[in-house]
Amino acid sequence: FVHPKVVSQYFESSVKNYSSESLVALHKYQTELCQRQAEYFVKALEIKREKLLIVGAGRSLYSQFYNRVCQQLFLIELIPAFRDWATTQPDILLLYEKDLQRESLFDTFDTIILTNVLQRTAFPKALLARCSRLLRTGGELAFDVPITSLESLEKGQFGGEEINFFSEESVNSLILNQGSFEIKSIFHDSVLRNDPSTVFPYEQVKNPRGSTKVILTNERPTRERIILDYEREQLEYYLKSLSFGVFVVANNIGSWAGSSDTETPAPKHDLDPQNFFGH
Repeated sequence: FVHPKVVSQYFESSVKNYSSESLVALHKYQTELCQRQAEYFVKALEIKREKLLIVGAGRSLYSQFYNRVCQQLFLIELIPAFRDWATTQPDILLLYEKDLQRESLFDTFDTIILTNVLQRTAFPKALLARCSRLLRTGGELAFDVPITSLESLEKGQFGGEEINFFSEESVNSLILNQGSFEIKSIFHDSVLRNDPSTVFPYEQVKNPRGSTKVILTNERPTRERIILDYEREQLEYYLKSLSFGVFVVANNIGSWAGSSDTETPAPKHDLDPQNFFGH
């Protein structure tokens, strides 16, 4: 179990690893990969959008590629040094990772692009649900993930912050096992191209990988709260509180559960199941 905060803290603690020289070095390593990705999505989006959100780790230098296809460009950047750079750009509206939970941003964006984060998040399906809440009905979610073979895993050819590894089949499964999006396009690029695999400048490796680029349409937006919105401490509390007995009593279920001559008082709890399950 990897809590999302673990990855966030990993990125936050990396701030000392970045200098102006290392930013230039990282830019050099990732230019080809990022330009190819940006050009693909700019062409695929076709029409100009009003509000576009980019979510990425170390890709803010390339976010301005998307200015040509939107009126307002928003950015969530996970790497502190790149986030600091983004604050100097007048045409980028900077948000933070926690803003993915802000109700005031629900039903706001026409398009969200996840540049390199699905392999770096503990719960990819939950991230898709969060994006669905932020998107307007009919809005589009685009993402690009590297395809990592078992052979590459055995050789350690992946970034230290990568915690999810996708095959073409698992990408398809991720898309099919969520309820909000319909597929607009999916492109499995099997050509092996160099992917530095990590956002840390002194750990860059030559790692040829394929990738899958996906564009989804938000046909059935998620609006309710999802379990990942709760902090880990809250989840532990709720899971301890929500015994089967508590669940039965709280939901007035019990006629099928048997009866006893001795009446047993209902267990005391302060959990509202409706709030927990988001109904």
